[in-house]
Amino acid sequence: EWVVQVDGGRAALRQLPSAIRRDPRVSLEANGRWFGQAVTRNLALELVRHPLMQTVDADDMLLPGALATAAAALVSEPDLALAFGRTWELESGHDVRPGKNLYRPGRIEPQVLLRDWERRGGSCSIVVASVMWRTVCVDAQGGWPATVAGMDVMLLLAVAATHPARCLDHDSYLYRAHPG
Repeated sequence: EWVVQVDGGRAALRQLPSAIRRDPRVSLEANGRWFGQAVTRNLALELVRHPLMQTVDADDMLLPGALATAAAALVSEPDLALAFGRTWELESGHDVRPGKNLYRPGRIEPQVLLRDWERRGGSCSIVVASVMWRTVCVDAQGGWPATVAGMDVMLLLAVAATHPARCLDHDSYLYRAHPG
């Protein structure tokens, strides 16, 4: 399934390609007005039926094999709450360089991401948008928190405080960096 939740009016849905709008595997919803990222993601979370969930920011891209690799890791280790691979950053539309990820491939025990975040002065050690989540773990935290900024990081820290994660030996996400 693919859940698309637009933060804004229904008119934005008409901008999506007709093949996506007609595909029965795609759920298309619009908030009706602007609510912000956390509320929009939580509205989409209510529509998710699959036990695994991959979030992707609108201007970023999953790399080939990203979904299969992360899903395989989560299926093979039922105690994992999340999995993520290597991220690449696309700058100025042309230059690609390695993205933020402090971890070697392998299991990351609970509390490690939180301790690293604290040690880095509140800077997250991965690109959270690259994470595949076990849906029940996101639900258990009440979804994305209502914070002014960093709602994805706060969710990551809450989930990873009590559940292990896995850093994958796979290039999985292309993050489009913007000036500033």
